[in-house]
Amino acid sequence: MSSKDGGICRIKMPFGQVSSSQAKAVADGARRYGNGQIELTNRANFQIRGITPPDEDALIQHLLDAGLGPKDAQADDIRNVMVSATLGLDSTAIVDVSDLAAQILAFVEGDERIHALSPKLSILVDGGEVGSPADHPSDLWLSAMADGLFAFGYASRPPMSDQDPAPLGAIHADHAFDLVVASLEAFVALTLKNPSIKRFRDADALALAALVSGRVPVSPAPKDWRRARPDRLAQIGLIPQNQACNLAVGGVSVLGRVTPDCLTSLADLALTANGGAFRLTPWSGVLITDVAAADGPKILAGLMALGFTVDRDAPLAQMVACSGTSGCASALAPTKEDALRLAGLLTGAVDVHLTACPKSCASARVADVTLVAVDADHYDLYRRQDGLDGFGQKHNQGLILAQTAEVLA
Repeated sequence: MSSKDGGICRIKMPFGQVSSSQAKAVADGARRYGNGQIELTNRANFQIRGITPPDEDALIQHLLDAGLGPKDAQADDIRNVMVSATLGLDSTAIVDVSDLAAQILAFVEGDERIHALSPKLSILVDGGEVGSPADHPSDLWLSAMADGLFAFGYASRPPMSDQDPAPLGAIHADHAFDLVVASLEAFVALTLKNPSIKRFRDADALALAALVSGRVPVSPAPKDWRRARPDRLAQIGLIPQNQACNLAVGGVSVLGRVTPDCLTSLADLALTANGGAFRLTPWSGVLITDVAAADGPKILAGLMALGFTVDRDAPLAQMVACSGTSGCASALAPTKEDALRLAGLLTGAVDVHLTACPKSCASARVADVTLVAVDADHYDLYRRQDGLDGFGQKHNQGLILAQTAEVLA
């Protein structure tokens, strides 16, 4: 994709899972062909920025030679199956959805009909983990309930308040994969009949669910079922795994960016911790898994030395900012730089998102506080409010950063 600071190459990592060798290949690609900026996205992928046109093909070949990329080139954009970074390791999960997520990803990658759908199409497979990205809206979502059932819905998220749309139904785990297949096939058929339908939000959700219920045994979901609101801070620090004596160790990158040298050192840290594996989180963080409990503090100190935020109370622990005027032609403000300045004015963590225009590219979810740039120096401040669309309720307008810090305090 083209951007103000050059081409952007997005590298999709299935379920955010990365090997040390893959990470080093990404770092080397950013050094050789980009401007040295690597982003960790809110879909748990990598992005290399600042690529000049003569280097595009060379970078792609470099990444493919490292084993990165899809089995089918046409499937690359559509590989958006979202899971918790603690997939298969989480003692807070209601059910382990590892196999189900793998089935769904294989189907999406392997079916040519799906490849023609919008590259923004997203599928959430939520096992009930405390750090699941369940509050990211999805085209199609499954969320674990009790008794081997999943609630499901379209163009929404699992309900977390009375203002959220109710699930369209419930499905037993034995038929969850069949429900996803039936939903995608029915949606493909709708797009063929009506090309103006691009995303699930463009379709009649109830009509689509009725079509699907004729193919799989859907039952009504409990009207009072609510999914607990996820905690993005749950993937920072030392995190118990469901395997005895093992920990996951997590940290958040500074505003979603790392340097090639940082990523290379992270790969080496993972090698010492568990033989060379880590995961990207949907919160622009990293998680080194399968760490012996005795080694946890050492690995946590290693992440901190690399610049990752490992303190859940730090101002940058929950701060998100888009690329701003340095990287985007639509931007009205230098949001990356402003976010760093704002963090310096705060004393604790605030779930805040700075966006340089109303498109909100950096965050699929609605933060507790959203700052929307109105010009290079001023922001309107919104507070999330269940039942309100967009960013929520406008609380203040035309604030400079110092005023914003006072309001947040």
